[in-house]
Amino acid sequence: MASSASLPIALSYNPSSDPPNYEEAQGRPINKKVTYSFSQLSFNSMILLPPLDFHDSRPLYHIEISMNCFIPSSFITTIKRGSERGELIGDFEQGITNKKSTVFFLDTEYISTEIMIGKVTYIWFPKDLKRRLVWQLNPLNGYLQCYKYPDISLMLKVSERVCLATYYPAPTLRRRSGGQVILPKIEVEPQGQEYFDGIIMSLLIMERKRLSPGSSDQALFS
Repeated sequence: MASSASLPIALSYNPSSDPPNYEEAQGRPINKKVTYSFSQLSFNSMILLPPLDFHDSRPLYHIEISMNCFIPSSFITTIKRGSERGELIGDFEQGITNKKSTVFFLDTEYISTEIMIGKVTYIWFPKDLKRRLVWQLNPLNGYLQCYKYPDISLMLKVSERVCLATYYPAPTLRRRSGGQVILPKIEVEPQGQEYFDGIIMSLLIMERKRLSPGSSDQALFS
């Protein structure tokens, strides 16, 4: 686990003051791509931080994992806006269990396969058609790119598609750069800001599924 000295600091972070949601922030539109960092906050939580020179340095999301006490091998990930006291965006439960994994997103609960499917390409399809997304893994560099789905742009060449966000996972050797921990990052395009909640939820679920051990016959995790 990274030490606190190696983590970026939100200079104006006030836990009682959460960042505005997209609708509230439209008065100050973001017209350029922004790279955010996932920073460990405690043994079971992390926050998503904007760049230190951003006009609002408060965390955008607080992400916390807790254990299901009835099934100690199953864990619930909860995503809130800004801080642990912020607005609930959603949660999901996955683990080594016979219980089907579930996802709660924007006041609706799903069995996980009702809202996300895939292996190399992952499709996120909540009931709101306007919030549907697709993630694709670039096998050359290991980056994952998010697009709106369904989108005619998916019929185009990769170089011609309109990307909403790109996720840069932490490298296997996390301390390659002079001993400092390299944090996973997500770069969000201006057109992706509107879909930020779904981007973060789908990314966390996708990475849990993608990185969990399993076999071709039966996945170890639900």
